Amino acid sequence: MQNKRFSPLQHIAITVYTLLYSSVSFLTLATFPLVHSDEAWLAGLSAEYIKQGTPLVTEPFFDLMPRTPHMMKSLFHYLQVICIKAFGYSIDSVRLLSLVFSIACLIAFYALILSMTSSKKVALFSSMALSLNPQFLYAGHFARQEILLLFILITVYSIYSKSSSGSSGLAKNSMGPVIAMGIVIGIAIALHPNAFIIAVMIGILLIRDWLSGKRPFGNLIVFALTLAGFGILHISVALYANPNFVGDWFAYGRTLSVDAAPASRFGNFIAFYLKLYDQISGTYYIPPMKWYYIGTAVLTVSAVAVSMATKGSEHLYRKRQIFDSALLLAGFNLAVFIIGRFNTTSITFSLLPAYVLLAISMHTFSLHMYKQTAKMGHGNPGTIKKRPDPWRFRSHHILFICHLKK
Repeated sequence: MQNKRFSPLQHIAITVYTLLYSSVSFLTLATFPLVHSDEAWLAGLSAEYIKQGTPLVTEPFFDLMPRTPHMMKSLFHYLQVICIKAFGYSIDSVRLLSLVFSIACLIAFYALILSMTSSKKVALFSSMALSLNPQFLYAGHFARQEILLLFILITVYSIYSKSSSGSSGLAKNSMGPVIAMGIVIGIAIALHPNAFIIAVMIGILLIRDWLSGKRPFGNLIVFALTLAGFGILHISVALYANPNFVGDWFAYGRTLSVDAAPASRFGNFIAFYLKLYDQISGTYYIPPMKWYYIGTAVLTVSAVAVSMATKGSEHLYRKRQIFDSALLLAGFNLAVFIIGRFNTTSITFSLLPAYVLLAISMHTFSLHMYKQTAKMGHGNPGTIKKRPDPWRFRSHHILFICHLKK
């Protein structure tokens, strides 16, 4: 049974840290990073929503190529509309949406790790580590959809994790969590079509559960049908706005080489990571993250290897968490490969499995150290031997000498 109680000390710690993170981020919101054309583009279209009073609009500031309304990101634009109406049309107001969701990501991630490890310290330190990741900081200040989708990913994985562990009382074959995950991802399509990446990441976990006998095949069918229902809904709305939506969408995709042959696509996939590693980009800012890519790869391989070599029923839950993280990373890479659109900002999706893996590794190490310390006792962790306090014995010696002098 997972411990969900928040001690006052740890509750204060994560609250104070979140307030500190929020304050520093708010003060630097307009200065980091430099304004990108995507931000001005998206904000300009949101402003046009307000001006025209309808989402059936295109960008009036761009006429180089024909533009048609598509409605695929309308939820994101309406969220920006709220910020613009409340705080004015400025870089601060449109970036404020990303900052709010980055704070929500930290809180949701803290709750996720706490439910997985029952360790408030591990949840706190891993959340702090996530908040200091350059890509996370960048996404939290960037007026695009990536940080919103990261929050969706954390939320959906939290539902999956609780339903799989049984910590919430939900049966593993219950349709409720599967339907909930499908609904959340389906709604996220209106933020950005890259919600497909989340669907693939979670879908791989569900397929693994089915193959291992943890879930019935019906769960997969319900998950797929829920997503298909939302997909049909979004496409229907897009067709209402533009009857030629499907043809226009594929035509635009061809300009980005999403229809490349498998061999060329694989080459583009390798180039995607090489450019990230070397910080090569056309217009996007790429944070210095070589340590992140190397560290995530090493940690994933070593954690999976150690978990496979570890035996014992007490390690089954941690082994499952490690394999979950590895499968999420595999799902992310598979989804990016399928899409064929190798945008550097999509690496934000990898932050969840990478930092879950870090948290599980921290927790496993702390448990190992605890057991090693327990061996100093009589085999019972409650009777750990303590090192003698030299000052205690010195005080007895001094009293004994004073007694002799009397």
